[in-house]
Amino acid sequence: MDVREEIMDGLYGAAKACLVEEFGTATGLALHRWLVRYRRDPTFVEEVYALTEGDAGGGAPAVLTDEAKGISYLFMAGRLEVALGHATESFDAACARRGIQLVADAMGAVLPLGSVVELKRDELAANMDLGGAQHFRVVVTQRLAAPPGGGAYFDYGGVLWPFGTFEGCRSVYFSKALVAGVLHEGYHGDEDDAYIAALKSDLLFREGRASYRFAPPEERRRAVEAVREGAGR
Repeated sequence: MDVREEIMDGLYGAAKACLVEEFGTATGLALHRWLVRYRRDPTFVEEVYALTEGDAGGGAPAVLTDEAKGISYLFMAGRLEVALGHATESFDAACARRGIQLVADAMGAVLPLGSVVELKRDELAANMDLGGAQHFRVVVTQRLAAPPGGGAYFDYGGVLWPFGTFEGCRSVYFSKALVAGVLHEGYHGDEDDAYIAALKSDLLFREGRASYRFAPPEERRRAVEAVREGAGR
């Protein structure tokens, strides 16, 4: 087993243990039987998370299929049905969302320092004045940026490309969901994997935080306020 696999096994094991502790052995292991299938790439379950956030809980069922893994999802009346081949697991919405959040945050890939990303202009323009800028590109200088005092953490922090740091310039903090594309990927090594794993363990399992994408509104608000005050780490 290589170093990266050993690190990923440790993170997943911690997430599994957390789910068993929170929901009990039976439900925790049911979540594991489902979510372990996304251990290497939890991207798809973020779509499942969005499914459970919709209005279908009290009306018509919402359905989603992961054709690559042969898993079907049905969300209705506040419950998520997960069809795993010949078996079906059923979870209430809060339980399913917590499982997805924990596994997605723990197992999701993190770009190396120095990577350059382009952010989604339309989503940015809805919340800030971009002037005439057609592109909004950022050099990643921070990962898993967590403002002190609790609240959500941001997947990334960085500075505008090509300007970098200058007087009056503040860092930009954002979640993976805001990334339109990766223009350049920075240097990556085993030390980086170990460092990111240590950060995730601290934030997820010791402090009980969630990334901005999955955090409750109040925790998002606290994180944004901390950034506006110039806080962050």
